[in-house]
Amino acid sequence: TKVEDACLDKMYNFMEQHKDVTLLAPLVHNPDGTIQQSLRTFPTFRTLFFELSGLSRVFPSSKILNEWRMPDFDYKTIADVDQPMGAALFVRKGFFSDTFIDEQFSMFFNDVDLCKRIKKEGGKILFYPDASIIHERGKSTARVKERMIPLHTKGFIQYFAKHNRSFFDTLLLTFFVPIILLHTMLRVFLFRFFSKDF
Repeated sequence: TKVEDACLDKMYNFMEQHKDVTLLAPLVHNPDGTIQQSLRTFPTFRTLFFELSGLSRVFPSSKILNEWRMPDFDYKTIADVDQPMGAALFVRKGFFSDTFIDEQFSMFFNDVDLCKRIKKEGGKILFYPDASIIHERGKSTARVKERMIPLHTKGFIQYFAKHNRSFFDTLLLTFFVPIILLHTMLRVFLFRFFSKDF
């Protein structure tokens, strides 16, 4: 990750002028200068179905089937969002009375959990395109990709178990877990023998 000129100053000044903002996320560029789609909605069982079924990949521009990745989002405007990726988050630490990062998440979904807790506690998360960074996606995890796939699944299940606690949610998660695990094994197999992932 490379912080571009005046990025931190711009974010700090914005946070000082907008005391109601808890977390600010900058625009994220790929190394080639293109915009990286760095925002997501909070995952739901519906988006989980679209991901596992492959429908979100078949119809990447669909606002319904790929709503998790927000394909129609305008990356030129300041907007209230659910979950920016953890590559760059400017956070008002004083908002948290106890836990900042939940350490039960070993690698993945700690940023999703952080944003979910901010929203649940009445905080505000904004996307701020006037400040920007450069992020080479997957640079760290690519070196140990095969190990990262199961860790991603673990974080995914932990997140759903933590934030979906009703009886009906528990039944849905029980139904989905075997499918998620099979999906994970297939990803590991494809990566180990064909150096491909999906």
